[in-house]
Amino acid sequence: MPVGIFAACHHLRRAGRLAPQDDELFGEVDNWFIARLPYPPFYADGNTIRAVPWFKPGATSLMAALAPLEDLLRRYDVPCDIVRSPDPGTIIYEDEFQIGVLPYARKDDAGETRRISAGNSEGAGNGAAEQREWNAAPRRESRDGNGAAIHPASPARANP
Repeated sequence: MPVGIFAACHHLRRAGRLAPQDDELFGEVDNWFIARLPYPPFYADGNTIRAVPWFKPGATSLMAALAPLEDLLRRYDVPCDIVRSPDPGTIIYEDEFQIGVLPYARKDDAGETRRISAGNSEGAGNGAAEQREWNAAPRRESRDGNGAAIHPASPARANP
């Protein structure tokens, strides 16, 4: 299942797969983002609605700051792609750098596509339109000059 770049790194960390220097690198990058990005309110309860964060097009310096994590994931054979979407879902949060969306379609645990609408988180699971695609790992995106969204997965601030 594709996840965001921070989630992919947290998966490696929780599985005990990160070498000590890579764990330290991830912690430094994660803390750097935590200090700079607003904390979307959907994370307050652990993101039970399964919202997906995307970078806005103007957040190029933030997207560039993900490079160390991209390198880290590649060293652990976790593939990565940048995914852009002109309409990643229903926007439920927005700040200067990012949006949070509920994707229009999500796959449930059985792999079935389920349509969701704003205010209805039923069936929220794997984001259909996310950002950087990592095999069973991350993505990043936001809106570019053509209206495409670029999703980065916001850093976790509580138990990821």
